[in-house]
Amino acid sequence: EKPTVDFGDITFQTSFDLSDPEVQLWMLETAKAARKTANLHISPRTKTWIEVVEEETKKINITFPLEQSDFAGFVSLMMENSNFRRLYGGDIGTTGPGVGGEFVFTSLTFLQEVRGGDSREDLLKRWENFVNDLNSNAPAKAGHAVIYGNAFNEVYRKNAILSTTLSSWAISNGLCLLIILLFTRNVFLSIIVMFTVILMVICLMGFVLVGLSIEFGP
Repeated sequence: EKPTVDFGDITFQTSFDLSDPEVQLWMLETAKAARKTANLHISPRTKTWIEVVEEETKKINITFPLEQSDFAGFVSLMMENSNFRRLYGGDIGTTGPGVGGEFVFTSLTFLQEVRGGDSREDLLKRWENFVNDLNSNAPAKAGHAVIYGNAFNEVYRKNAILSTTLSSWAISNGLCLLIILLFTRNVFLSIIVMFTVILMVICLMGFVLVGLSIEFGP
């Protein structure tokens, strides 16, 4: 269990250290690996902040990854550029203003070119596979990567609603079966009654979803 620190409703791993050269290199390799993964359809039109930082170091003949003691200062200088700050200011989180204090999180933001036949569920599954492989080989100070994207929020909500609905339905049916069994003392009769109730619920769901065209979920 990795130690964590709480920021309101968000928990961060204290082992995370973005300034560590190994983590910098791992972030860059992650960005490149995502671009090379064909089924993620990453657009080459935009770059992640770590790719921009690497390009800037090449322009001024500085070795990448940066030394741990130089990283915060270099990124702080990059943030003075209004375009860099506008595009990537929210991708690096610290405990202090700007890039001051301890690093608590970072994100790599990609532009994805989605094909017409790809569903959000399929895309989310591909990203989950990519991130799982990523976490299995991540250095200790890199923390744990998660997926976040506006396009996937609806998928998360639908899955959560479906899961809780099925769980509630199973629990309520189980309680009904138990109550009927206690009153009737007849297993066969209890099963018949529950089967009838389930068929009624299925008919009502069919009428609501098909007859009234009311969508399930958010």
